Amino acid sequence: MKVLVTGASGFIGSAVINKLNEQSIPYVAVGRKCPVAIAEENFITVDLSSHTIVSLTNVLKSTKCTHLLHLAWYVEAGQFWEAPENIDWVAYSLMLFRAFHAAGGNVIVSTGSCAEYGSSNEILSEVHNVSTPTTLYGTAKLSLKNIASSWAKKHHVNFRWARIFFAYGPGMPNTKLIPSLIRCLQGSQPIFSVNALDRRDFIYIDDIAQAMLCLLTASSNGVFNVCNEKGHSVFDILSLLQDFTGLDASAVKSIAKTNTLNFPIVGRSGLLKETGWQPKYDLASGLKQMVTAHKSPAAGIYNENHDRHR
Repeated sequence: MKVLVTGASGFIGSAVINKLNEQSIPYVAVGRKCPVAIAEENFITVDLSSHTIVSLTNVLKSTKCTHLLHLAWYVEAGQFWEAPENIDWVAYSLMLFRAFHAAGGNVIVSTGSCAEYGSSNEILSEVHNVSTPTTLYGTAKLSLKNIASSWAKKHHVNFRWARIFFAYGPGMPNTKLIPSLIRCLQGSQPIFSVNALDRRDFIYIDDIAQAMLCLLTASSNGVFNVCNEKGHSVFDILSLLQDFTGLDASAVKSIAKTNTLNFPIVGRSGLLKETGWQPKYDLASGLKQMVTAHKSPAAGIYNENHDRHR
């Protein structure tokens, strides 16, 4: 197995590259700029927006990769939910899949989002829940999954869709919820109001990276939820952060909205576990890792301008 990786400089991509290096799995990363952690011989400069299928196929043939892990997408903080670039990335991704197959590759793992699901009080299942996204981002991801799945089946390509829930961990963008809460407790950011009781399924970054590797070698195709199967509220996060840091979370809790309760977003991960994957981190152990990393600028939360395309 030799893996072609897109989005290697992003939050999830960086963790995946670490796993590939740890397990001595050969890979080639492609993107606009080589990440610091990747040796130049393992990187090829590729801007998907400037290629045709023919030109991209010629580039990918030189890599001799058998598996593709597609992580790249437009994720500009605060804008990606309704950005027209979501439509562009559907087209770029489909071109990439076709070119990779034409270059001799036959296993594709691509990442989706729990934003593909609609509002539901149920625990979200790949099999039983209808996908009715409410944002352009979720709609674009779902559209890519549907088109690519149909194409892959027709061309006998192994296609796996990783539907990722709420990723967190060291290295995540500053604009995300948990890093913002840490900075609020430290006093380096003004406190802000949150919906205190909304339950979300948080999944630690190392567990996500390991899930990607499991899907690359899985024996079955389809959609796989990448989640912890447990819902936690912002109050749960604040209480744990207070325990780990000794900082007072009462000021943030005092202005939180406790009369607004949205639908929970919690998933089932049984299909992913059938590949041999098991999460190693619950919310408490994952947050403890984040707090430890946050004390070291070199290992902690990066600036939101660090990378705009994962």
